[in-house]
Amino acid sequence: MLDQLKYFIENESENSHLDFKREQYTIEKGNPKQYDFLKDISAMANIPSERDKFIIIGVAEKDGKVADFVNVNNFIDQANYQTYLNEYLEPEINFEYKHFSYEGHKLAYFRVFNNSNPPYLFKKDLYKNGQQLEIGDDFIRSGTSTRKLKRDDFELIYKLRYKTQDRKGDVTVSGDIKFCDDNELRDRGFVFLDIELANNSNKSIDLDIEITVYKSDDYTLEAAETLKRKWSDERFVQSQRESLFSPQMSEIWIPHLTVSHEEHSDYLIFRLNGSRYQKAALTILQSDNEKDVFDQQIAIDIQKSCVITADVIVRSDDFSGGVLEHRIKIPFEY
Repeated sequence: MLDQLKYFIENESENSHLDFKREQYTIEKGNPKQYDFLKDISAMANIPSERDKFIIIGVAEKDGKVADFVNVNNFIDQANYQTYLNEYLEPEINFEYKHFSYEGHKLAYFRVFNNSNPPYLFKKDLYKNGQQLEIGDDFIRSGTSTRKLKRDDFELIYKLRYKTQDRKGDVTVSGDIKFCDDNELRDRGFVFLDIELANNSNKSIDLDIEITVYKSDDYTLEAAETLKRKWSDERFVQSQRESLFSPQMSEIWIPHLTVSHEEHSDYLIFRLNGSRYQKAALTILQSDNEKDVFDQQIAIDIQKSCVITADVIVRSDDFSGGVLEHRIKIPFEY
């Protein structure tokens, strides 16, 4: 930070992101310059830019450049400034106020940063020596001056504020072949295609996902649900034959509630389904992953070494540029 401040002092002129002030802002009651602090900080926070904004205190400027220095004595604590801001402005503005030394001069700086909820407006009237700030007033730094927000400013602020970022880059898809937990599937030689989704961001994400798995002569592709139903029916018929004169109850087959599938001549499509109360089928928390998305429903009986091919489609309201499509090719050594 000190190197950046030094660079500003030695090389920069005042601009929309940098301001020089000769003296500390006064926030004592009755001081006619109380409103300057509120206007200047809110004006910096309202700039529609992700760059940090700086006000360097203890610098006398001429034509926008550093001309002289005035030591900052009786340094005011940041908490006092924060309390004063919170009294008059909303929402809360994020900033830091610290002192530093430059070539023997005692200076200070405000850094206004990470303010992603503009516009920042006055929530309380302030009248001082003919200066009038009212509820709803708002300011913005424009070049080297501060002015009230205009309609165009509001339109730009809201456009940038609600601009949807495409988060496809936050999600990664991977696949693997694993052994089934289900004893019957495993005993009959079936493995399953495991699909994993990872959220690599610091924000949770809601997703819907489907996968198209392609058939091959090298393996038998089935939905585990179809196999379990088929085997359950076969056992039921066999039990009835064995107990022709005294029919017995057989196991009850229960359909899978979260994974559905449809079969085509050359491929199977599996979809993850959420309940009607869910916004999406799957929510992955920040920096987390979801293993075995399809709950071991993609069953495969592999007869020889091969490559299993599948196309994954992931949808999300956070994918402003369209769906995430990912082709998976998994080699398997028999």
